Amino acid sequence: MTKLNYLPPKGFRDIQPVKASVRQKIIKKAYDLALSFGFNLIETPTIEYRSVLMGKYGQEADKLIFNFTDRGGRQVALRYDQTVPLGRYVNRFRPKLPFKRCQIQPAFRAEKPQKGRYREFVQIDFDIVGDGSLASDAEILLMTAKLFDSLKLPTMIYFNSRPDLYALFRSVKLAKKDYARAAQIIDKLDKRSDIDVQQELKSQLNLTSGQVDDLWSAFNQAKPNSRLTQVLSLIGKLTQAKFIYSPFLARGLDYYTDLIFEAKADSGSTSVAGGGRYDKLIKQTGNYLPAVGVGIGLDRIVNLLQVSQSFQPEAVDSVVLILSDEVIDYAFWVADKLRQSNQKVFLYPPTNKIMVKGWKYAQEIKAKQVVFVGQDEKKGGYITIKRLDDKKQSQLKLA
Repeated sequence: MTKLNYLPPKGFRDIQPVKASVRQKIIKKAYDLALSFGFNLIETPTIEYRSVLMGKYGQEADKLIFNFTDRGGRQVALRYDQTVPLGRYVNRFRPKLPFKRCQIQPAFRAEKPQKGRYREFVQIDFDIVGDGSLASDAEILLMTAKLFDSLKLPTMIYFNSRPDLYALFRSVKLAKKDYARAAQIIDKLDKRSDIDVQQELKSQLNLTSGQVDDLWSAFNQAKPNSRLTQVLSLIGKLTQAKFIYSPFLARGLDYYTDLIFEAKADSGSTSVAGGGRYDKLIKQTGNYLPAVGVGIGLDRIVNLLQVSQSFQPEAVDSVVLILSDEVIDYAFWVADKLRQSNQKVFLYPPTNKIMVKGWKYAQEIKAKQVVFVGQDEKKGGYITIKRLDDKKQSQLKLA
C-alpha cells in the first residue's frame, strides 16, 4: 500500500485556525468597506475558457496560467486574476453603469513558489467599470488606502502612468512594439538590481548602453502629469497612506492603459496591492468600456498582521462539559441559551475523565470559562460555571 503524502502540492497550503480567523476578519473589513462605497459583491467561476484568459496579460504572465483539457475536450484554465473574468461578466450581464464591483476569490498561477508567493492565493478586488474620469481613479486609490488604514497597516502607495512611461520609451527611440516588453522588464526592478534590468533591456530589446543611460536619466527627471496630480489632490488628506510618485513603476501586465499603482507595507519591503486603469481590456471580451481597479493580496496582509494581538482568533467564551449521556438534551439547551446571549460556546461531548480532559481543553484553547452540566444542574435548572483566570466557581439559574 502506497504511503499517503500528507503535504499538499507545492505552492498550495492548508490554512490552520489562527490564520483562517485572521483571513476572515480582513475579508469582512474589505466587504464592509466595499458596501460603504456602494459597491456590488460578485463571484465568477474558478475555471474559465482558455480563450477568455490567454493573450490578455502578456507573454510572461500567459506562461503562468494553469490550463488543461477537460473530459469534454474543452480547453479551459484556472482563474489567473479577477480582472479579465470581470470583462467577460460585464459583457454577459450588461450591468447598469458605472458598475462598481468587489470580488474576493482565489486565483491560481503556475509560478515558482517562494516566500509570500503561492500558486493559489486570495485576491481582494475593487473595480469601477464604465467611467473614465479621474474621480474613479481617485476612488479606487482611496479604497485601497482606506482598507490598510482600517487594518492599521502603514502603507506607501507608489503611482505612475503608462502613457508617461511610454513617453520616456519614445524619448530613447524604443520601438513601439517593444513598449509592453520593456514595461515587463522594468517591473522587475523591485526584485533585481538596476544593472541586471539594464542588461536585460539591452539583450532582449537591443538597446544600446547610451539609450539605457538616457532612459535612466529621463526616469530620474520625470514628474507626475496633471491628471495624477489632480487625483492625489482629491484624496491625499483623507487617508494615512503615503503616496509616492515613482517613474520606474511599470506593472508587468499588458492591459494597463493609464494610471498604475502599487501598495507596499512593512517599510516598503512587501508588495500588498497593485492596480490601475485598463480602458481597452473589456473590449477584448466584447464592448469597449473604460475601467479602473485594484487587486489586493490577502495572504501577504495576513502574514504581516498575524503577529498582531488584535488579529488573533476571538477566544471561546464557554466550554460546556456534558457530564453524562442523560443530560445531553439539557446541555444542548444550555449551549443554545448561551449563544443567544452572544457567547461563543464549545460543546464538549461526554467521555471518560471529562472533568480533567474538558478543563485541560478549555485551557489549551484559552476559553474564558467552563460550564458544567450534570444531573444536579438539569434537575435544578441551573449551570455551574468555573472561570479559568481566577478559578472562581458560581451557579447561574437559567430561565
